[in-house]
Amino acid sequence: MTYLKQQDSPVFYKILNNNEVLQVTKKLHSIGISVHSRLLQELFSGDTVEIQKEEFIAAYSEVKRELINQNVLQEEEKEAFLSEVFQEWADSYFPGNPEAEFIKEAVFTSMKDFSPKILGLFTSNMFKKQLRSWCSHNGYNFQDRILKLVNGKTTEHIRVTPLH
Repeated sequence: MTYLKQQDSPVFYKILNNNEVLQVTKKLHSIGISVHSRLLQELFSGDTVEIQKEEFIAAYSEVKRELINQNVLQEEEKEAFLSEVFQEWADSYFPGNPEAEFIKEAVFTSMKDFSPKILGLFTSNMFKKQLRSWCSHNGYNFQDRILKLVNGKTTEHIRVTPLH
């Protein structure tokens, strides 16, 4: 995935595919998907610089938060936004963690730290619902409430394993 920023303005881009670009404009607090190859040509013409995923997510989250605060987004859009940020976290967390079993508290903390102002609002139930949905969508099996004794203390684990 490629993330770009216009050099002299607060406009961020995420290249979705060959003809779609997610454009985030902080100054105008707007988000939209552009579908024309001319914009893609302009993006790679030299007026933009490649940025880290985290910088794009920060800008995207800031704009979404502002739109939510202004009640511009409907409930369904708010839910879709939360799911999108959660998916960004899960996509980066689980493929990088080949273990099949995780201490639930550590995973939950990692998710909240990924985007404290957005995912920090998640409850344990919201977390399980989103993770179950992510696993289903990405070909993983999700198991919850696995209790194990770790260093003399009972801890709750979750298991995320690929479906075979």
